[in-house]
Amino acid sequence: MIDLSKPGQGFLYMKVGTHANELLEDIIERKTREIEQAGYAMWGYGGNTCHPRTKVRPFARAFEERGGVIYLCMEEMDS
Repeated sequence: MIDLSKPGQGFLYMKVGTHANELLEDIIERKTREIEQAGYAMWGYGGNTCHPRTKVRPFARAFEERGGVIYLCMEEMDS
């Protein structure tokens, strides 16, 4: 098992809003189908700590360049 609390690990934590009355499990199932059918899926996200252009993309790009793996943890929240 990978120790995600160790500095330098590719760990990304994001909150998932349930504003569309869709459970996280249902969203993941739908996104998995999209990947199987189209080869990719898109997921909207934002905010200051997870800004797509200034935070997430540079973080992901750095791990990709090193051949690293990013672990995604998603927590449901009311929004």
